[in-house]
Amino acid sequence: MTAAAFAALVQAQRTGAGRWKARCPAHNDRSPSLSIRAGDDGRVLVLCRAGCALDSILSALKLAKRDLFAGPPPSPEQTAAIQAARKPTSKPQGQNGRRGWPRWTAWKSCKPW
Repeated sequence: MTAAAFAALVQAQRTGAGRWKARCPAHNDRSPSLSIRAGDDGRVLVLCRAGCALDSILSALKLAKRDLFAGPPPSPEQTAAIQAARKPTSKPQGQNGRRGWPRWTAWKSCKPW
């Protein structure tokens, strides 16, 4: 099952590219607290912001965990490629790896008061 198919199943509203929000079927929900997202490897990522467990959400929909996957599990090569894509390729700007903060070395040359 794809994330779009799962979102259609729970009548979710689209909130962005590959993201939806819906009322959780596991509890009496007044406002949308169920977040649905398409994972990098074809999984459907489901999170209830009210704290419902995944098993209770799926049992309310009469689904199993295996239904959240589009196909067979990824191969080790695909898993390595996904993890490599998630790692940042560049370091933060600035010296010392801090977000643009300069390295303050002038204080060493200051004379005591």
